[in-house]
Amino acid sequence: MNNVRSLVARSFRTRPAPALALALALALACDAAPPEPAPAGEAARAALDDLRRPLGALAEALVAAHRDNDESLGLVLRLEVVDDLLLEIYEPEPDEVLVVWSGAPTEDPGIGSDVRTLAELWAALADDAPMPPALAELALHVGDRPLGILGPSATDWIRAAEHRQGFCDRDFLKSPASACSLGGGLENDYTLCVNDQWDGIEGSADPTYVSTAVVCPNLGDVVLHFYAPDAYGLWPVPLNTYWQGTHTNFGCIKASDPGCHYNTHTVEDAEGDRFHFRMIADLAE
Repeated sequence: MNNVRSLVARSFRTRPAPALALALALALACDAAPPEPAPAGEAARAALDDLRRPLGALAEALVAAHRDNDESLGLVLRLEVVDDLLLEIYEPEPDEVLVVWSGAPTEDPGIGSDVRTLAELWAALADDAPMPPALAELALHVGDRPLGILGPSATDWIRAAEHRQGFCDRDFLKSPASACSLGGGLENDYTLCVNDQWDGIEGSADPTYVSTAVVCPNLGDVVLHFYAPDAYGLWPVPLNTYWQGTHTNFGCIKASDPGCHYNTHTVEDAEGDRFHFRMIADLAE
């Protein structure tokens, strides 16, 4: 692969954690006070996923923390796949799909390693339920083109007992999400994989066909920031939960394609915090 304009990795200190991250941490605490009621209509949206199933406490807190991304990244689907595992699918730009998993699951979501398209993913998750209109439209546009990777598949690493305490140093490090490889026949043209990183980090690759990033904080809460020329998103990642986002750009198969651009992931609001981080990219040819 060639035409690599910028491959950057650096560590840095960042500003203090925002109120959003603090609110999320409080929501996750076992003895946290009940949240104040949301305005009418908003609570209903936060309490149900797109199959109209009630969200658990962790998933509901994550949804509230992620809501600012809905418009900026073009939210298409949000599901709590199993307890404490949230799936969000975005369409940041035409011909681009961002699949995000977050949480600390306690059971296998049952997604086979052969699941590569949006239609196959929906069939694995929703049985015979009809696709929501926004996802159906995106799936029709994408068709049978495979996405980079769709998230947890070989999930024997998930543990139910005391899964939260020590999750990032125990279960995560044994997991497929921790591997420094895209898999699925993709090239690992760019890799930045570190354990026990302090204070913050940035990875950037250009021009990207597929890129994935994973963060799992084992000391403190952090924020994962994804940005590209016309897209950005911020996701608070609480202690001993993980975030995995995979961006596929069908408009960047060749480096000369007009849809090509850089993808950058940074871990921010992490001063004094420690985390495991992965970023891997298959660059356009």
